[in-house]
Amino acid sequence: MSSEFESVAKEDENLKSQALDQFREWIAKHPKIKKCRTDDAFLLRFLRTKKFSVPRACEQLVNEDKAPIPQVQPSRNKEEQVPVT
Repeated sequence: MSSEFESVAKEDENLKSQALDQFREWIAKHPKIKKCRTDDAFLLRFLRTKKFSVPRACEQLVNEDKAPIPQVQPSRNKEEQVPVT
């Protein structure tokens, strides 16, 4: 079953391992990245969205870091919390 999924997803272990190693190496050498998760699950999120293109995944990681974090106005009822504009 696993090999069926990998063939459909076009994701083989060798490619995944090489891409993860390259991505981690890039993160370690990048001067502006001081603290970043490097676990497989986190990095694979970027690699999979960019079809295992390490340069494009790196670009996405840098761009995500620049994105503003939305502030949420506190509310008594957590279901009614609304972003502050």
